[in-house]
Amino acid sequence: MPRRGRRAWHRRQRGQSLTEVAVMGAVLVPLFLLVPILAKYIHLQHKGEQMARASAWQATVHKDYGVPERARMERLLMARHFAPANEPVRSTVPAAPSPRSPVPGVFLNTFSNQPLLRRADVQLGRYANRGAPGFMDDVLDMAESFPGEFPPNDKGLVETRVNINPQNLRTIDGRPAVYLAPFDTINLRMESHQMLLADAWNAAGAGKGESPHPRSVLAQVRTLVPSSYLDGVLPDWKIPDVIPVVGVLDNLDIGHIEPDVVPKPRLEPYAPRR
Repeated sequence: MPRRGRRAWHRRQRGQSLTEVAVMGAVLVPLFLLVPILAKYIHLQHKGEQMARASAWQATVHKDYGVPERARMERLLMARHFAPANEPVRSTVPAAPSPRSPVPGVFLNTFSNQPLLRRADVQLGRYANRGAPGFMDDVLDMAESFPGEFPPNDKGLVETRVNINPQNLRTIDGRPAVYLAPFDTINLRMESHQMLLADAWNAAGAGKGESPHPRSVLAQVRTLVPSSYLDGVLPDWKIPDVIPVVGVLDNLDIGHIEPDVVPKPRLEPYAPRR
């Protein structure tokens, strides 16, 4: 090949290499930028699932079988699931920050140091409790027509939804990152749904008096034991201490309920320490 032809051939080869590098860069650079972002999306989805579970369990121990106030629960979830790792755990609910403020954490920033998540992007959606479908709940619905407070909880099914809406990808000056389409205008929406059946028949103490707490043991037992409404109505019965066949009937008080009294056979002495 003549010398002039070899030079032209080398120039064409160098031009082809530059074209290949430019094409590979146009494909690989956005890919390298998006791989960490996809990992952060998965992280946010896991956070939403954790928050949904936590809010459902929180409702099972709320007073009077209700659900906590939504705005308060949102602040509590943000403090417990998006706080910095070195932040101390507090039982009090923090004050409401600005909705436009970014969620702290380097992991929740993008490659251009733009916030991936703002506080307004995390919302507690549907948050309620209701009766569970099924035969037993239909039976308990009929029991509600009886006088008294039984059953204690007819809304044992807690339903909660957490919505996380990450920000679209932007450049360092805040403009849409069009070279990462469609993530510059994707408007991603993540929803985590949790349903928890926790028919909490826990009592609020033993209960006493004429009008005990509706969730107390005394209020619940009164519905199941109709003779309890005769407590204090009938006079004291004077009966022998021992009745044939029946046995000992001492201090018989019809309708009297003592929830905290433990039967004697259940009271076993502790073994002495050696």
